[in-house]
Parts: sequence; C-alpha cells; structure tokens
Amino acid sequence: MPRSKPLPPRRNVYWWSEDIAELRRACIAARRESSRHRRRRRRDPEQDGPLYAAWRSAQKALQIAIAQAKARAREELLQTLNRDPWGRPYRTVRGKLRPWAPPVTDCLDPTLLSNIVSALFPSRAEHTPPPMRPHAVASTEPPEPVTEGELGAAVLRMKAKSVAPGPDGIPGKAWALAMDALGERTRRLFSACLEQGRFPLIWKAGRLVLLRKEGRPPDSPSGYRPIGSVLGPLLWNIGFDWVLRTRLCGGVGVICYADDTLVTARGTTYPEAARRATAGVATIVQRIRELGLEVALEKSEALCFHRARQAPPVGAHLVVGGVRIGVGGTMKYLGLTLDGRWRFEAHFKRLAPKLQALIHHGVPAYLQEIVANYLAARTVECATPSGLLRREVSRGVPQGSVLGPLLWNIGYDWVLRGHQIGGVSVTCYADDTLVTARGVDFGEAGRRATAGVANIVRRIRQLGLKVALEKSEALCFHGPRRAPPPGSHLVVGGTRIEVGDTLKYLGLNLDGRWSFGAHFHKLAPKLLKTAGALSRLMPNLGGPAASCRRLYLGVVRSMALYGAPVWYGALSGDNALVLRRAQRVLAVRVIRGYRTVSAEAALALAGSMPWDLDALVLAAMYKWRGDQRSQGQRPAPREVEAERLRIEEDAVARWRERLVDSTAGRRTTGAIAPTLSEWVRRQHGRLTFRATQVLSDHGCFGAYLAMIGREPTAECRHCHRCDRDTAQHTLASCSAWAGERSVLVSVVGGDLSLATIVARMASSKEAWQAVLTFCEAVISQKEAAEREREADASAPMIRRKRLGRRRRDYLRHLPLPDGSRTTDTGVSPGPATAQRVTPRAVRSRVGGIAPSPPQRPGGLPH
Repeated sequence: MPRSKPLPPRRNVYWWSEDIAELRRACIAARRESSRHRRRRRRDPEQDGPLYAAWRSAQKALQIAIAQAKARAREELLQTLNRDPWGRPYRTVRGKLRPWAPPVTDCLDPTLLSNIVSALFPSRAEHTPPPMRPHAVASTEPPEPVTEGELGAAVLRMKAKSVAPGPDGIPGKAWALAMDALGERTRRLFSACLEQGRFPLIWKAGRLVLLRKEGRPPDSPSGYRPIGSVLGPLLWNIGFDWVLRTRLCGGVGVICYADDTLVTARGTTYPEAARRATAGVATIVQRIRELGLEVALEKSEALCFHRARQAPPVGAHLVVGGVRIGVGGTMKYLGLTLDGRWRFEAHFKRLAPKLQALIHHGVPAYLQEIVANYLAARTVECATPSGLLRREVSRGVPQGSVLGPLLWNIGYDWVLRGHQIGGVSVTCYADDTLVTARGVDFGEAGRRATAGVANIVRRIRQLGLKVALEKSEALCFHGPRRAPPPGSHLVVGGTRIEVGDTLKYLGLNLDGRWSFGAHFHKLAPKLLKTAGALSRLMPNLGGPAASCRRLYLGVVRSMALYGAPVWYGALSGDNALVLRRAQRVLAVRVIRGYRTVSAEAALALAGSMPWDLDALVLAAMYKWRGDQRSQGQRPAPREVEAERLRIEEDAVARWRERLVDSTAGRRTTGAIAPTLSEWVRRQHGRLTFRATQVLSDHGCFGAYLAMIGREPTAECRHCHRCDRDTAQHTLASCSAWAGERSVLVSVVGGDLSLATIVARMASSKEAWQAVLTFCEAVISQKEAAEREREADASAPMIRRKRLGRRRRDYLRHLPLPDGSRTTDTGVSPGPATAQRVTPRAVRSRVGGIAPSPPQRPGGLPH
C-alpha cells in the first residue's frame, strides 16, 4: 500500500498578518488553559472566572483585529479601482477571477490532444469551388508604397480605441507609442510586403490555446474551443536586422522575412551570377552564425530566374560550405511556389479555390497575391508535456488577424448571391445565417422556408462547409389568433426542425409576436445580478471615484440597451420597469445616496438619462442613418453629431416632463427639472455622501429619521424651534448652522431654495465647492450628534442602538398603522386587530424601498 503524502500547507488569507497570528496563539493558549482547568477533578473554583474572562478577552481582541484587518484590506482593494477599474475587485464580483491552473494542453493525454487538434484543424481535402464570374476587372497596377498618412491613420485608430489588448497582451496604445521609434521601419516593411506579395512566415505561426466548453464531453473535440494567438516579429526583426547591414559584393542583395533569408545575385551570364551567389551566401551564413544561429544548408534551395531560351544547364548547382545546393525548376519561399519565369502557375493552381471570391470582387492583383501567400503555410503550435506539437492549418478562418473575418465575409458572400424563390430572403452575420419566408398562412410560409433553407444549405456545402441542421431553430412570426398549430416543424435534409415559441439570434430572444417579453424576462435577472455585484464595489464612504462609478453604470447600460433599435418599438411598461430597476441600483451608488432615494431623484442627481429614453435615442439615430443610406447619402461626422444632439435634446425634454410630473422625490426632481440640460452636461463637480443627503432629503434629518422609525418625533434636535427637521430647514433656516450658512450665502447668494442652489451648482464650479463644504461641515456634525444619542443609556428606547435579536424583538413591538401593538401572545387592544409585525413589514410601513434594512444615518453606510 503506498504511503500517504503530507497535505500541502494552507495558504494565508489576504488579511492575515503576524500580529493576528500572535493574537491567535494567545487566544488558543488562553482557551486551552481555561478548558484544562475546568476538566480537573480538584480545582480552585475561584480560578474559573478569571481564566474564562482571560480567554473571552483574548478572543474578543482577535475578532476585533481580524475585522479591522478585513476592513483595511477591503479599502485598499477598492482604492485600486481608480487605477484599474477592470482589476481584481471587478473580476471578483463578476465571477471572472479564477485560481491558477495549468493550460488545458498540459493536462490532456498526448494521444487525446493530438486527436482533438487534428479534429479542430482538419487536413486539406480535395474540393472544387463553385464558379464565380468576376463582375469587376481586377487592377494589375503595381502597389503604391504605404504612406506616412496611412500608417498615421492606423496609429490614430489604435490610440482612440480603449479596448482590451489582443492575445499578445500588448494594448493598442502601447503599439501607438512604439510607432514613434519604429514607424519608418514598419512603413518600409509593409511596403515591401505589398510590392513582393509576401507575408512573413513568423506572422502566420500561432500559439494554440484550448478553452473548455461547459456542458460538453471532455474527451470530444466539440468540448474545446481553439484560440490561436499570432506572435509579433518585432524583436526578431530588430535582432536579425544586423544581417541586412552586411556589405555584400556588387550585384548581390539579401531579403529577410523573420528567419527566411533570400540571397539574390545578378550577372550577365549564369556562371557570373552563380559565382556571386556562392560568395554572397557564404558571407550571409557567416554573419548568421555570428549571431549564435545555425543554418541548415542541406535544406536550402536555389533557382535561376531567366529569360526565354536562357535557362541554366542541366545539373547546375552551387557549393557553399561543402554542401551541394541544386538549382531546380521551382522553389518554395514564404509559402509561394516560384518558378524561373515568375508565372506562379504551380502556386496559384494549388490556391485557386481560396482566390475565387477575391477574383469575383475585382480585388487588385497584388492584394490577391499577398492574400494567397497569407493563406499558405499557416501553422499552430501548442506546448505539451512531451514537447511542442505543431500542425499545419489549411482550412478555416485564420485567427490572430482582422484579415480573418474580412476574408470570411468575402467568401461567404457567395451564399447571399444565390437566386431565391419568391418570398424568401437571407440574412448573414459571420456564420450565423437567418432564412425568412413569407406566406398568407403557416402552410405556405413553411413550404417556402423549407425550400429556401434547402437551397442555402446546398450553397453552403458547395463552399466546403458543413451545416449542423440538428442545432437549427425555427420560429413563426404571426398576428393575433394566427399562431402555428402545435407540433409544427420543418424537414430539411432528413432533419426535423421544430417550430418553437422563441428563437435566439445574435443575442436577442425573439418571439412570434415581436413583443420581446421573453427577451426582457431573461435579461432582468442578469441585469439585477450584475448591478448588485458592482454595487458592492461602490460604498457611500470611500471606494472608487465618480468616474469609475459612472463606468460601471455604463457597463450595465450596454448590457441593457443591446439591440435597442430592434426592440424599442415594442417596449412596454413592464419591460421599461426591468430597465428602471437595474438602473436605479447603480444610480444610487453613483450619487452615494441612501437606498430609500426614489428612482427619479437618483437618476436626476446622477445625470443618467432613463434607459428607455436612451433606447429612443439609439433607435432614432439608427432610423436616421438608414434613411440616409437609402437615399444614397453619406453624411459627414459633423452632420451625424448634430443630428444626435437634436435627438438627445428631444429625449431630455421628455425626461424633464417626467420629472415635473413625478410624485416620488418631488423636492429633488422639481429643483433639477428647470436646469436639467445644464446639470447633465456640466463638466465639473461630483456629489459626496453628505451633499446627496441635503439634495435628496434622505439622511440625518429629524423628519426622515421619524419616517423610518429611528426618532419618536420629527423636530429639530439642534435649534429646537422647528417641529419638522428637513433638508431645506437645515439648508436655509436652522439657527444652529448660521456660521456655515453665511459662508455659503457669500458665494451663491441669499436665495437658498433648492432650485436656485442646483442652478448655481450647475453653472459655477465655485458655487459647487461652496455647497459641498457647507454639507460636509453641517451633516458631519448632525451625524456625530446622532451617534451620541444612540450611545446615551438614558435616551428613549427608540433611540438606542440594537443589533441582532434585540433589534428584531424591538421591531415586533412597534405600533402598527392602526395604533395597535403586537406581542408574542397576540395583538394588544387598539382600533383594529392586525397581523404579527415582522422587520420586513416595519420597513415597508416606514417607506423602505430596498429589501434590506434602512441605512443608519449616524453610522457607516452600506
């Protein structure tokens, strides 16, 4: 029996420290001493109490230290969001943080890995492409060199897009910065590639990574998704450039692409050219070996380019370093099969199927040549425990380059060019193909759809592709009371395709009535889950800055408004409520407000347009662009921006009408509505936790505390002259804050109505800062007084701080709306009987909106 191995040591948690370890050792020692003393038969009873108290004291000290360490670690973690919003905290709450694990290729059996790679990258099969007659004559003009303007425009596009880096891990902005030093070299390299129709071989070698597909068998190729990353040639080119600087004899030149080196030699006759070539190759070989590299001369090839009737003699060869290199009739270089007359007949005969689509579209000859070279000699490599596994890629869309999707679209466009029967149309997005058929009834539409799908499948198979008919879906769009009969289906190629109630296409869940009810039904939990997860990263005190909070709001917005131009016309009240709920959760976190702030007030303070109106803007812009294209016009960017601003102004006007008519948060919405445009488009100022309390009237005010059951009355506890302490009373008339108010008045003026304050804040950075200073000074003092009243033992029971069971027991005895009280034995006398009061019922009675307890104004916010 094999001996058991010791378990690996436990890893420390993120908040662990040596001080906590010392407190833990002391706590364990105190616990052991107390427990051992109690187990003794003969012990001093007077020692039980002190030993137990010492253990409890050590335990309490350890708990406090752990809580403080966790709080510090969390605060440090949240502070990193200002530097990297997509860092570890974001990935943690989104469930995208995974422990380290070896690559999938290292864990698979070598035989299974080889089978999976062979199935994912099948070998070339004999295939005759369908004939495609060119509708445009391809240009035979030589390519123009890449200009500095073209390269500069590409660099600007890389700098403008803040997208995630590619498989190489280098962001586009880093490449843009590197172009300052490498721009000219890169321009010459691209120009040479276009001129000679050659694509560097190292750019076509990809590193293969396999990703597991959930729910698929691990021993099947269908359970893995291949990702190929193309490695850049920058470092190799910089090092190998030393070879190009070699001084060669007259008539000899050298061309290097990655590690492929081509030496050319000119001469009036074959013997003269051969002597020069032999000397040039010997010099290049010497320089390469000085770099520490080896040259496989036995694998080298030679070819003589000649005119008619000037071919080299039979058996011609070169001798370099004692190695005989025969001069053949063809030579393969960088995937191109060259011959002595530069006709490329052997090469293009092999690649003709892949070039049919380029010829059809009239692509210039030099681009056809470089694309043919790009598609040839592609390989993928993956590391295995037994070594490097390399396989040629002769089929499929090339990965690692934007050229891949472009070539796919050019080739797959042949599917759309086929003749269709009446009432049938085809829509393609990448390899997603949608066939639609019209008919007066379901029977006619079904017959047309069956014929149309069969035709499309046939054309796809003519391209050498396969169609998974068993994964296909069907849906019938119908009017009221015209649904298809139960059990309806289509039969294509012997495969039965059921007609379902919904169909997911390009991320949208479609239904037969275009109501998008199924789409929003599935979208709602996704939005609420993401909004709730991101809100954990945005506490009211501390946490990330406003820019990061708005970024997270935009994350959920992009999820919610996906496909808005399609579903906006069917946006019902229930569907709009789905958007409103998720938006409110994040808007409250953006403004650092209480959970009881209404949705209208939170969105107005955050300056976030309701998403249903955002959908209106997107739909209107989409329709306008479609109208312009149908009229054959291409509006300039300025015209597009002007139209967008006009549509947004109309949406803001609708939003303003909503704020005026709003009943929830009327004080806040009524103040912001007159200057809504200025408030939303301001470039200064960010709300704080205490400023939001004054603007929303939800905070440390007597009226609010009484509403949520934290104060017996709504009177002001500072001036004792007002029966109702509100945010406006604190801002404009409470005598306790006269000093702070005088400083505010000197900046914003004597009118302290909320509408005037908001207008001044939106128009002046100085006024904004003055309001924030007043709110921080006043509300912090009110919170300190609130905490003192909570800690006062002589204060009424309603003011005392209660946690856990004491708080639940206290809430059970609060008065009901009808004046009666509940007890554990029943209902006390009152105007009417009522059911047992629970904490949830109390929260709903006092106006709490969120399903969690209301936030304690004087303590740490949630």
